[in-house]
Amino acid sequence: MAAQAFINMAVSSGLLPTKGLTLPLMSYGGSSLLVTGVMVGLLLRTDAETRHRPRRASTPYKSRYEPRLS
Repeated sequence: MAAQAFINMAVSSGLLPTKGLTLPLMSYGGSSLLVTGVMVGLLLRTDAETRHRPRRASTPYKSRYEPRLS
C-alpha cells in the first residue's frame, strides 16, 4: 500500500511518467496481475516459513581455555 501511495504521489507531482505504471492490485492486466500474484505468494511463503521455524536452543557459554586440574 505504501508503494502504491508513493507511485500515485510521484505521478501527480510529475516525478514519474504518467504512462506505463500500473498500481498493483488495482489495475487489470496480464503481466501486472501475474507479477503481483507472484510477489504476494512469495511474501506469504516467507511469512509462513518464519512463523513455523522451531527456535534453536541456546548453547551455554563455554570458555575458550578451561582450567587444568592437575
